Amino acid sequence: MSSTTAYDAVFGFLSDTFGRSYAVLNIDDIESAVEQYTDPFLVLESVTSTQDMTAFGDPRGLCHRETGVMVVHGFTPAPESSRAARAIADTIADAVRLQVINGVRVTSVSPPDIELTNEGLWSAAAVALSYEYDTQYARPGG
Repeated sequence: MSSTTAYDAVFGFLSDTFGRSYAVLNIDDIESAVEQYTDPFLVLESVTSTQDMTAFGDPRGLCHRETGVMVVHGFTPAPESSRAARAIADTIADAVRLQVINGVRVTSVSPPDIELTNEGLWSAAAVALSYEYDTQYARPGG
């Protein structure tokens, strides 16, 4: 799971960039969205992350690097096809590729992956964003 800082930075970027065209939701809201929404929407999911120390020295400012993956899912309702979902995913990939978003560096973006069709009601495609986020923590007693 991504840190709150990294997740919120990417979520905010997606909302600012795509909010006029698509609702941007957390993965927890997906079930109600597919039941209630009639327009395309995006979902941000935090998949994995790790944090390791990357610098040694002054204990008052040790550097840690969080690396992880977040997935942005683009949902489009029927009768739109997987082609429309793929187009949404391509647009997302183009917008976030190599961005630095409030200190969160997007290091790579996967090609769109068609995920599902929900009994002809929804099509979805996703892109995975690999990221790095550096921060400093003071060692207690340092």
